Amino acid sequence: MGRTVRMLGMLAVLLAGLLRTGATPVRGTGFVVNSYFDDADAHDASPGDCLCADTYGWCTLRAAVEEANACPGTDTITFATAMAIFVGNSPGSFQLYETVTIDASSVWDTANNAPGVQINGKGGSFSGLYVNASSCRIYGLTITAFGGDGILVVSAANQIGGTGAGQRNVLSGNGTGLSLYSSSAQNNTVVNNYLGLTPAGDAANPNETGLFIGNGADDNFIGGSGAGQGNVISGNTYDGVLVEGLGTDNNWIEGNAIGVAANLSTALGNGAWGIRVRDGAANNTIGGVGGSGNLVSYSAYSGIYVHNSSGTQITSNLISGNGSDGIDISDSTASAVGNNLITGNALNGVRVEGASAAGNLIWPNSIFANGTKGILLQSGGNMGIAAPAITSAGPWGAAGTTCPSCQVALYSDSSDEGQVYHDILWADASGNWIYFGGPLTGPNLTATSIDISGNTSEFSAPYLLVPKKVFLPLVSRKP
Repeated sequence: MGRTVRMLGMLAVLLAGLLRTGATPVRGTGFVVNSYFDDADAHDASPGDCLCADTYGWCTLRAAVEEANACPGTDTITFATAMAIFVGNSPGSFQLYETVTIDASSVWDTANNAPGVQINGKGGSFSGLYVNASSCRIYGLTITAFGGDGILVVSAANQIGGTGAGQRNVLSGNGTGLSLYSSSAQNNTVVNNYLGLTPAGDAANPNETGLFIGNGADDNFIGGSGAGQGNVISGNTYDGVLVEGLGTDNNWIEGNAIGVAANLSTALGNGAWGIRVRDGAANNTIGGVGGSGNLVSYSAYSGIYVHNSSGTQITSNLISGNGSDGIDISDSTASAVGNNLITGNALNGVRVEGASAAGNLIWPNSIFANGTKGILLQSGGNMGIAAPAITSAGPWGAAGTTCPSCQVALYSDSSDEGQVYHDILWADASGNWIYFGGPLTGPNLTATSIDISGNTSEFSAPYLLVPKKVFLPLVSRKP
């Protein structure tokens, strides 16, 4: 763009009162972006002089990033005013190679409770921000219309979003909202962002995938147990969250709302799975403790799908209203499904499928009112362990049979699943079990068997609890 056109454009902005600083170079370690231009002239004129100034003296975001990369030390990039930055194919991604904080929180759109700075890729097949430096912080941006990733992180200890005023990012309308990609992507924190929603959080602006963790990325934290830490990941075309590949281990996904609007109730399901873990990813945790798990609802397919993976911990989540199973475990080992509320899913509460799906522990949970079974073992899942038999039961005890030396978990339900967990006990070497305790609330008692490897059965046939009858003495009444 020629000098005259650029200056006329900037003059119009100045006259509108949108720019306050003028074309004065901005010196590190704090760069203040005062121009929304991003074109061939937006590059820093002299990288390394610690002055943010493009060809015409304006501090563009591109010039600020380039100067932050070249200027020694940790830098902060802020914004003089709200603005929309449209990125051309020729400049491409904003690439961070040195520690920097990009913070647009000071120009947050308080009237609409939305970021005041938008970075728009105009459909280009590249990523918005490419983060290849440690300890970067990204706050208060809407990043949209990139054919690649809204943000691509290949480094460690970065934070995307924050719980402070104006620190939420909106990563929507991209190929992938956010990717943590490579074995160097470790110990990153992703909190309080919208992925797949409009800035208002009330409608979908889908990415293809909301959040991708893969290619060996490990020990990353998505959400958290604290107030305001959870992300809202909804309305995406395919998966809300995809965790994939060998070495993609020990990631923690906690306290997020997946498949709903920001009000946490309006259905905005993801177009495939809510959370999908696959292809060798190991020891990842979906959920938390003490009620700090995720809300996973309204997915077109299963809420959580674990395929060809091991050691996945699924705990303390609310999993409801999904179009297939609540949880689907396929050809995976040593999963642990515990303390979840799993209800109202179209098919099964939990399905375990495949001859190589073994050692998957499903205990204790509240599983009820799903479309077919509470727990379904299919095609040899969990070694085809048989459900226990209940031979007698009342409000204060029960007895039956199961596999030798297995455990039996007891539940109450109004139908044939397990809404209320009661207790767990051991069977003897012959498989006989007896329980004294209670109260067993019913109206039906159900049970699952659990062997020494953690294989958990389907629910038993329900046994109707009949309260013990109390016979009162007859009293003769004289006429």
